[in-house]
Amino acid sequence: MNHLCMLALVCFLLFVHSNSSSSVILHSSLLLLSKIESIEKKLNIDDVIRGVSYLLAARTKAQKDVWCWLMKACTFSLSWCTSAASLGPVSFGRRQTPDNIVQKFKYLLILDFEATCEKNVQIKNQEIIEFPCIAVSTKNWEIESIFHEYVKPRVNPIISPFCTELTGIMQETIENEEYFPVVLDKFSTWLATNNFIKDINNSSNNNNNNNNYESTFVTCGDWDLKVMLPNQCSLDNLPVPHYFNQWINLKRIFYMATQYYPTSLRDMLNKLNLSAQGRLHSGIHDSVNMKRIIETIANKYPVKFDYTSKTKAILD
Repeated sequence: MNHLCMLALVCFLLFVHSNSSSSVILHSSLLLLSKIESIEKKLNIDDVIRGVSYLLAARTKAQKDVWCWLMKACTFSLSWCTSAASLGPVSFGRRQTPDNIVQKFKYLLILDFEATCEKNVQIKNQEIIEFPCIAVSTKNWEIESIFHEYVKPRVNPIISPFCTELTGIMQETIENEEYFPVVLDKFSTWLATNNFIKDINNSSNNNNNNNNYESTFVTCGDWDLKVMLPNQCSLDNLPVPHYFNQWINLKRIFYMATQYYPTSLRDMLNKLNLSAQGRLHSGIHDSVNMKRIIETIANKYPVKFDYTSKTKAILD
């Protein structure tokens, strides 16, 4: 029986045997969780529903009402468990603080592509035109190195006025730049030179789970690495590099830290009372603002930066 179903059973026994109030039972639930040495990340709401539904089958109406309430309590507890799991093994006897969180990665590689676009239209064969990446040390949250290149689009070589207005990237900005395959090769060299990704050219790592990496990428949402990069690589007949198989969606980390799911980069800045630096929708400026968000939540909340997202290849 998994931890949440065990929790459900104990809560039920407490309820039917002691006339306890809801708040007392929820408190007891959390006490039970505090006895668990570690919390499994694979637990999800489906575990709760299956366990409770099974027990509901042979109960009276009054007891079913109790279980319905209990399922809601377990859902609440699940969100607590998920946040705790993101911090790694729980160290009981002392309160988790930002100072005693051991980060999984030595570096966070903050990435924010900009791409060709049109106003109110999804263009065919969208292409990356700005490729920035900021390497941040998780030891002191300082910038270690910066990669920044503009990219010349090949299929749709003319930048639209809307794209220039949105990103600040003009036609002359990209006119003499390299095409994406060359820029990606430069990026791989930068990663290897700085030792951010080990064994970078080992094709046998193509389907690994990045467990041995000292660095991982951080994006604002999943679009950059789940949609844009695979599409760009397909357009140029390139394999997606293995080191992009998993990454951190900053919005999800923000939620784990604050219990608020942000809608955008600006939303995160506003919630943390940070003013935007530079121009929003400039890839390099957005990356700098993401660094400020990461540093702020790392210093304020006991959150561990760990993978939140995977490519379809890993999921399959």
